[in-house]
Amino acid sequence: QEMANVVKEWCPFAWAAFDEYVLGSITLSKKEIAALKYYHFNIPKMMAEEPLVLFGFSKGEWNEFIKKIGA
Repeated sequence: QEMANVVKEWCPFAWAAFDEYVLGSITLSKKEIAALKYYHFNIPKMMAEEPLVLFGFSKGEWNEFIKKIGA
């Protein structure tokens, strides 16, 4: 935390970029990216069980994905 404070003070623009693009980001698997693309075009269908089969998600993986995208 102390190092973060020093960087914030000395390099505020670099810290802001790091905060936005590293600390404020998430990592998605290939399955999650495919599901997100599908989700974009088929929102009502996505809360059903279809994506579990379509993309090969386990129930736990699906629930984690839904949390990641804030749905």
